Amino acid sequence: SLSFAEHLSELLDLPDSFLTVDQWLMAVTGRLRDEIWAGRRSLLIVDDVEALPTEALAQLQLLAALHHDGQALLQIFLFGQPSFETRLRHDGEMASLRNMIGASHHLSVVNVDEIEHYVYHRLSKVGWDDRPIFRQDAFAILLAQSGGVPSRINGLLTRVLLNGALEEVTEVDGGHIAQAIAELTSEG
Repeated sequence: SLSFAEHLSELLDLPDSFLTVDQWLMAVTGRLRDEIWAGRRSLLIVDDVEALPTEALAQLQLLAALHHDGQALLQIFLFGQPSFETRLRHDGEMASLRNMIGASHHLSVVNVDEIEHYVYHRLSKVGWDDRPIFRQDAFAILLAQSGGVPSRINGLLTRVLLNGALEEVTEVDGGHIAQAIAELTSEG
């Protein structure tokens, strides 16, 4: 699997390897300056930030500190679970990253009154055409098993819809949700 630095190098169309972190930072800085000179801004979006190793977070800190003529070379948006916020607060090595965060927002969990709308909204964004349909028991189990956490809902739905497509399911019920949960649990 690729490291964070390798992923970013790939995104910026940089060479595959560097001998030192300083060489990598110089190459990243040069590429980001090129973007500014071309009149473009660079944005890095990192999802599931709570899963990043400390080394990757340290690289994020280095990237966040890159400036040219008083302007940040890279805007960084971090998305993650509340556990990341706890990690930032309690890990002394994260102090400088914590200080670089300009704003944060905590998404609340989806509740029983919102789950159906949330699911249908998400499906509509990917071209869902009302097939398969979802039974009410599917929403109840989905909510109970996900705890209402949007990323968990999305993960479960991805598995449910994949299974449903393979099995040509026209109606998703609680059993389909339970099957997806069992599969994901067995996979760890």
